[in-house]
Amino acid sequence: MTRYMGKLGEFFYGCPYDDYMIDALSLKRGRRGPLGHGAPIENLPVNILREIVSELSSYDICEFLLTSRLIAGKLYEELYSGLSWQGCRIACIGDYATNFPVRLACAGVEVEKKYHRAFDDYVNDNFQEIDMDMTDEIREAKIAEQTMTGKEDLDEFVVLNESRKEYVVTNRRNFTKVILSLICWSDDPSASMRTNHDITQGRWAWDQISIFSQDEFEPVAAKFEDTTEEVYETVREIVWEDTGRKFPSK
Repeated sequence: MTRYMGKLGEFFYGCPYDDYMIDALSLKRGRRGPLGHGAPIENLPVNILREIVSELSSYDICEFLLTSRLIAGKLYEELYSGLSWQGCRIACIGDYATNFPVRLACAGVEVEKKYHRAFDDYVNDNFQEIDMDMTDEIREAKIAEQTMTGKEDLDEFVVLNESRKEYVVTNRRNFTKVILSLICWSDDPSASMRTNHDITQGRWAWDQISIFSQDEFEPVAAKFEDTTEEVYETVREIVWEDTGRKFPSK
């Protein structure tokens, strides 16, 4: 437990999954690697490359992927593109989440009747908790993608809400507080923090969310509303009211 009031404070100031979320939300789906011929190992069938990877540690897999764009491309599509969260409905579910969210029902998501007033049970029965192996795998996926494209880790980036046609520009340092001010979900406001802002019914919770580099997003930016300053102002107020500390500008 932290000294901050409410369950949410345990994650708001130090979420252990922030890098995982950034990588998963920015990871592209089904992007093929470059075509062509290279060294003999690069021409091995995907199933053989997959067997090689299965014998390596996570660190060695990353080193292996960095050796060849062609290998990274083959394995990316075969092993990693399915890990992408781009365009998925995202929420951070808090304690006491009992009722099935109306927003999900309106989006056409259907569940068995037994879960209508037992949302915690639905989550526990249908979703897997992120563990160290999954954290390693998402890092491998990101390195495979970067090897194919030549692009480095994102520092400043665009968090796009495709459902609401809104976006926020943020960075790795501020991402956790920015995203948790928007996607948290619980039936009970006591799970929130010592602030006048009840963020347990997040405005973006259950919306389709993705992360893009600013270069990728620039050509389509005019189609979406920039809510960066509004969101940052809310986070500044939350941090000040809860801790008496200042939260940096973007």
